[in-house]
Amino acid sequence: MEYLGLNDSNQSPASRLATFVAAYKHYVTIYSNARLPDVAIFDESLARDIAEIVFGYGDLVSLYLETSFPAVDLGSQAAACAIQVTLSGSTTTIVETQEKFFAHGLDGIYSRLTFIILGEKQATYDSERIVRSRGAFAFDPDRDIYDLDDLFNILVSSADPAKMEAFADRLQRELGSSARPYGGDP
Repeated sequence: MEYLGLNDSNQSPASRLATFVAAYKHYVTIYSNARLPDVAIFDESLARDIAEIVFGYGDLVSLYLETSFPAVDLGSQAAACAIQVTLSGSTTTIVETQEKFFAHGLDGIYSRLTFIILGEKQATYDSERIVRSRGAFAFDPDRDIYDLDDLFNILVSSADPAKMEAFADRLQRELGSSARPYGGDP
């Protein structure tokens, strides 16, 4: 199949994935810079699928629509991990999410909180307002905050072509016909 003017059979999985990660990041950046409201209401299944591919969480459920889970989007009971997907990688976003997470007692269910940033994350997160540990809860910004570049690097480091292809395919479906970056036919 040709997409973006590239023949998939002639691309390495890493190269193909890099193309779709770049296209998706560009799409999200342009959309959010224009302050178009529905960029923040992205396909919930995209975040779930990405986390499942990259981290291997097979039991992720969407928590977004449940009122008892106002601070997080996804949860894995088996990994005791909650995931918040956001456009902003600011310290303020991390702190506010953690405040809601603790206020609603989610640290009693999830000992880990992971962020997937669809935009760019900060270079460092050294604010004293970020909770690093509380009871069984542990949070390390270097380990628990990821942007799309980080997820790409994790998959490339794993050298698992099937995972790279699965991630590229998922981003390709997400971009779909509504966003044909750089021209090309599906």
